[in-house]
Amino acid sequence: MRIADILQDKGSKIITVQAKAPLDEAIAMLDRERIGAVPVVNEKQQVVGVLSERDLVSVLAEYRDRALHANVGALMSRRVYVCTLDDEVEEALAWMVAYRVRHLPVVEGDRLCGLVSIGDLVKHMVGKATSQPGVLQESVAAS
Repeated sequence: MRIADILQDKGSKIITVQAKAPLDEAIAMLDRERIGAVPVVNEKQQVVGVLSERDLVSVLAEYRDRALHANVGALMSRRVYVCTLDDEVEEALAWMVAYRVRHLPVVEGDRLCGLVSIGDLVKHMVGKATSQPGVLQESVAAS
């Protein structure tokens, strides 16, 4: 299965934030939308960073309440790993494990077209395993 299939099942809503947005507004958005990360985009919808819960914990631990007065661009992760619509789910999951990230922006060319989380991909893998008779039993028996 491809990442495009995951996005189709997930829906088309893409939540983003601009680098110049105040951090407290981005935190409120993460809470309101019940999401763990948000792609940071420029005016052309190109990914310039990601703001994740892990980023927030790190900056709050270091800067305490002073961090809340910064903008998203000052605190976001600038090293962004992405995948494409044509990438296989298993491949994207392997990248997440290798790069220790929980979210991958999905790009088409240089434009953002979605975001997948490790939860989205694991949900697919579990569904795949349980739909194949004996696979889950073999996994349990092997452990």
